[in-house]
This record gives sequence, C-alpha cells and structure tokens, in this order.
Amino acid sequence: MLREENTVALATVDEHGAVSIAPLFYLVDDDLSLFWVSSPSSLHSRNLKKLPRVAATVYRQTESWNDIRGVQMRGLVTVITDRTRRRLLIKSYSERFKLGLLFLPAISRCSLYEFRPGFFLFIDN
Repeated sequence: MLREENTVALATVDEHGAVSIAPLFYLVDDDLSLFWVSSPSSLHSRNLKKLPRVAATVYRQTESWNDIRGVQMRGLVTVITDRTRRRLLIKSYSERFKLGLLFLPAISRCSLYEFRPGFFLFIDN
C-alpha cells in the first residue's frame, strides 16, 4: 500500500507541545522508510529540527467508512546529507512526481528527509 499511494500525513510537535500535521509527497524504499523534500523553513521542518520523533499515516481515499484502509506509523526522522544518496533519491522523487527541470532550483534549496518507522499499524475497516 505504501508503494501505491503518494501522500503521507506527517504529525510533528513544536517546543510547546503544539501538534501540526503536513501532507507530503513521499517515496518508499524496500525497508519501508519514507523520503520527502521540504523547505527547512517550513513549520514541520523546524519542528523536526527540535524533535525528530513523528507520527504519520498513509491511507486510501474512500467515500465509505468500511472501506477505510491505511497505515499508522511512528518513528524518527533524519536529514540525508550524503550527496550521492541525496542525488539518487531526488532523481527518483522528481521522476515519480513528474517535477521536471522547473522544480530543480527549488528542490536544491530543500532538505531531503528520511522517516524510519519503528511502529506500524495496518487499518482495514
């Protein structure tokens, strides 16, 4: 399911305990880690810098409560700084979401994040 969907709802917490949720396009690897690019100045990125522990969910859109299916996750987020790994993941990200060359300057100013879930719960109503 993580490979079929493309948007994760990421919950972060600020230094005062206020929770924020951001929808983000993501990639997933064979270890079920999720990757996304985001501006370091966005609220969720600033929260992650202070507290890298998050909750997240990916779910299928539906019109009926008994068709709700999704994954709830908790884990840690890190910023990918290895240039080779970053370049390969950004290339895959840009291809998956058909970003083209127009977005390359913006992406070059973004951080690349990796979410490693330590907890999974599959929901299937």
